[in-house]
Amino acid sequence: MGFAILWIILFHFYKILNPEYLIFPISIGYGGVDVFLFLSGFGIFYSWKKDNRIGSFYKKRFLRIFPAFAIVVLAKDILTKSLSLATLSKLSMFGLWLPIPHTYWYISAIMAFYFLFPFYMKFYSKYKEKSLWTMILVGVFMTSIYTFINHSDSYRNDVIFFLSRIPIFFIGVTFGRLSVDGLCLNKNKIIMMLVLAIVSLGILYVTQQLFSYTFLQNTALNNYPFIFLTPFLCVMLPVILSKTPIWINRTLSFLGTISLELYLIHLLFITLVGGGFVVDSWIDSILAFFVFLTLCIIASWILHMMIRKFMIVCKTVRD
Repeated sequence: MGFAILWIILFHFYKILNPEYLIFPISIGYGGVDVFLFLSGFGIFYSWKKDNRIGSFYKKRFLRIFPAFAIVVLAKDILTKSLSLATLSKLSMFGLWLPIPHTYWYISAIMAFYFLFPFYMKFYSKYKEKSLWTMILVGVFMTSIYTFINHSDSYRNDVIFFLSRIPIFFIGVTFGRLSVDGLCLNKNKIIMMLVLAIVSLGILYVTQQLFSYTFLQNTALNNYPFIFLTPFLCVMLPVILSKTPIWINRTLSFLGTISLELYLIHLLFITLVGGGFVVDSWIDSILAFFVFLTLCIIASWILHMMIRKFMIVCKTVRD
């Protein structure tokens, strides 16, 4: 999670504020979202095994996301002087599916996945891996159909972002089940995953050279390779990071703990700064990024602690 949020922030920072420095692999930093979704699917399978009551499942997911989301949405609309009835639609977390200017497509997407998960598990308990292949095919088919119908509708590109991520979320769920069952990856499977990851990186690099960014967004061609790349990253990163100094692991662990808040806050700050931030060199852009990241981390930690303390107070009063 810590690695994923850093990758996403790097991508958004250079794409919006300093696009001339958006180089590979920073230019595929949107893949951090795929890592988030894979790990979300992985994690909620563990949660489901501990408590499969639907009401409890939805409550936990709602309380994890809504407080931080609501605070940031309200702050954004107040600071940009756009507070209106549309703010209520944004707060519903269904903005992606409504015909209004929406906020944070990822929040709508992850809530949709959480909503579908208990129903998916009913099929999964009966059909096992057939359910996974069904969801992969559904995701690819729906993305293709939507792309064909709305290929020139850039405003609804966010719907493509969601549809093309259906496979990776449910692949994460399957990896969660394999982990719970104690399955270990053998050498041949790891080699196969490595080959697929390298090929996926190659495809991502080549397509960025051959096609415009808008075309790749409209067709999801820049998302599909992460179906193969993401599982390898999520399997191998812990192995790689275990060999690094402990402060790196602790730092990434901390960023992972506040990753939701970081995702929301960094987009808020980018919205407020807009395109007015200009740098003249790589060195200046790196320094600017670390200043930006530091401010985001401080604000995100404060938000995280505020919500945590509020939840503790609410639980104490209820008990």
